[in-house]
Amino acid sequence: MSVNEVKIKQAVVEFEVRGTGHPGSRTFAIGDEDHTIGNSLRYSVPHPSEPVVHIRVQTAKPKRPRDGDSKSMDEDDGEDTRMTAIEALKDACQTLSDQCDFVLDQ
Repeated sequence: MSVNEVKIKQAVVEFEVRGTGHPGSRTFAIGDEDHTIGNSLRYSVPHPSEPVVHIRVQTAKPKRPRDGDSKSMDEDDGEDTRMTAIEALKDACQTLSDQCDFVLDQ
Protein backbone atom coordinates (compact mmCIF):
# COMPACT_ATOMS: atom_id res chain seq x y z
CA MET A 1 0.00 0.00 0.00
CA SER A 2 1.46 3.37 -0.98
CA VAL A 3 1.51 6.54 1.08
CA ASN A 4 -1.15 8.07 -1.19
CA GLU A 5 -3.57 5.25 -0.42
CA VAL A 6 -3.55 5.90 3.32
CA LYS A 7 -4.07 9.65 3.29
CA ILE A 8 -6.20 10.79 6.18
CA LYS A 9 -7.37 14.05 4.67
CA GLN A 10 -7.66 15.71 1.29
CA ALA A 11 -5.85 18.92 0.41
CA VAL A 12 -7.72 22.17 0.94
CA VAL A 13 -6.61 23.44 -2.50
CA GLU A 14 -6.06 21.61 -5.77
CA PHE A 15 -3.74 24.26 -7.21
CA GLU A 16 -2.86 27.69 -5.89
CA VAL A 17 -0.42 30.39 -6.96
CA ARG A 18 1.11 32.20 -3.99
CA GLY A 19 3.28 35.29 -3.86
CA THR A 20 3.34 38.96 -4.63
CA GLY A 21 5.81 41.28 -6.24
CA HIS A 22 7.55 40.55 -9.51
CA PRO A 23 5.75 37.90 -11.61
CA GLY A 24 9.07 36.06 -12.01
CA SER A 25 8.82 34.80 -8.42
CA ARG A 26 5.96 32.63 -7.21
CA THR A 27 5.21 29.54 -5.13
CA PHE A 28 2.82 26.99 -6.56
CA ALA A 29 0.89 24.82 -4.09
CA ILE A 30 -0.29 21.56 -5.64
CA GLY A 31 -2.78 19.61 -3.57
CA ASP A 32 -3.06 15.86 -3.16
CA GLU A 33 0.48 15.35 -4.41
CA ASP A 34 3.63 14.20 -2.71
CA HIS A 35 7.25 13.53 -3.58
CA THR A 36 6.28 11.57 -6.72
CA ILE A 37 5.70 14.74 -8.72
CA GLY A 38 7.91 16.85 -6.48
CA ASN A 39 11.04 14.80 -7.18
CA SER A 40 10.94 15.85 -10.84
CA LEU A 41 11.18 19.48 -9.71
CA ARG A 42 12.68 21.12 -6.65
CA TYR A 43 9.97 21.19 -4.02
CA SER A 44 9.10 21.30 -0.34
CA VAL A 45 6.38 19.72 1.76
CA PRO A 46 5.07 22.07 4.47
CA HIS A 47 4.29 19.23 6.86
CA PRO A 48 4.27 15.42 6.43
CA SER A 49 0.57 15.24 7.23
CA GLU A 50 -0.31 17.90 4.63
CA PRO A 51 -1.15 16.41 1.22
CA VAL A 52 0.43 19.39 -0.59
CA VAL A 53 3.75 20.12 -2.29
CA HIS A 54 5.14 23.62 -2.74
CA ILE A 55 7.19 24.39 -5.83
CA ARG A 56 9.08 27.68 -5.66
CA VAL A 57 9.91 29.23 -9.03
CA GLN A 58 12.18 32.25 -9.48
CA THR A 59 13.40 33.46 -12.85
CA ALA A 60 16.37 35.63 -13.73
CA LYS A 61 17.16 38.04 -16.54
CA PRO A 62 18.79 36.35 -19.54
CA LYS A 63 22.57 36.77 -19.70
CA ARG A 64 22.73 36.74 -23.52
CA PRO A 65 21.43 39.52 -25.74
CA ARG A 66 18.22 38.87 -27.60
CA ASP A 67 18.38 38.37 -31.38
CA GLY A 68 19.08 41.72 -33.00
CA ASP A 69 20.12 43.34 -29.71
CA SER A 70 23.62 44.80 -29.69
CA LYS A 71 23.84 45.49 -25.97
CA SER A 72 24.15 42.83 -23.31
CA MET A 73 21.29 42.03 -20.95
CA ASP A 74 23.50 43.18 -18.07
CA GLU A 75 23.07 46.77 -19.22
CA ASP A 76 20.07 48.03 -17.29
CA ASP A 77 17.63 49.90 -19.51
CA GLY A 78 14.78 49.60 -17.01
CA GLU A 79 13.11 46.81 -18.96
CA ASP A 80 12.67 43.54 -17.10
CA THR A 81 12.66 40.74 -19.65
CA ARG A 82 12.43 37.84 -17.22
CA MET A 83 10.11 34.96 -17.99
CA THR A 84 7.22 34.89 -15.51
CA ALA A 85 7.12 32.11 -12.93
CA ILE A 86 3.91 30.78 -14.52
CA GLU A 87 5.59 30.60 -17.94
CA ALA A 88 8.61 28.87 -16.40
CA LEU A 89 6.44 26.28 -14.62
CA LYS A 90 4.45 25.59 -17.82
CA ASP A 91 7.72 25.18 -19.73
CA ALA A 92 9.12 22.80 -17.10
CA CYS A 93 5.90 20.73 -17.07
CA GLN A 94 5.92 20.53 -20.88
CA THR A 95 9.54 19.36 -20.83
CA LEU A 96 8.68 16.73 -18.22
CA SER A 97 5.69 15.58 -20.29
CA ASP A 98 7.83 15.38 -23.45
CA GLN A 99 10.44 13.30 -21.59
CA CYS A 100 7.76 10.92 -20.31
CA ASP A 101 6.34 10.55 -23.84
CA PHE A 102 9.84 9.82 -25.15
CA VAL A 103 10.41 7.10 -22.55
CA LEU A 104 6.99 5.53 -23.16
CA ASP A 105 7.65 5.45 -26.94
CA GLN A 106 10.90 3.48 -26.46
